[in-house]
Amino acid sequence: MPEKLPVTVSFGGYTCNAYRDRYPEGGATAIYLTDIRDDKPVATATVNVPEANPQLGIGAVLIKDYSEGEGMMAALEEAGVAADTGKTIPIGFTEAKIARMLF
Repeated sequence: MPEKLPVTVSFGGYTCNAYRDRYPEGGATAIYLTDIRDDKPVATATVNVPEANPQLGIGAVLIKDYSEGEGMMAALEEAGVAADTGKTIPIGFTEAKIARMLF
């Protein structure tokens, strides 16, 4: 069951609740954002790359900061959810940012 984090995240013109969960495949941490007014989904802040999970380390997450997720890393940092490590991992024709969870 997703765990609601004690912060709000401003992303894409929405004020959001942040939830932490686990991806079924690989067990990596997933972060979901929902509209604070009605709890409807706004965005999935993370991506799951099961083959990369063992090399990420404890407390690390892959942030989707491209395409419709552009600006996600900054939003999560501002809210105190995650900190950018400055590292990335290739995903197809783009890359995900490796971040450290702060909760």
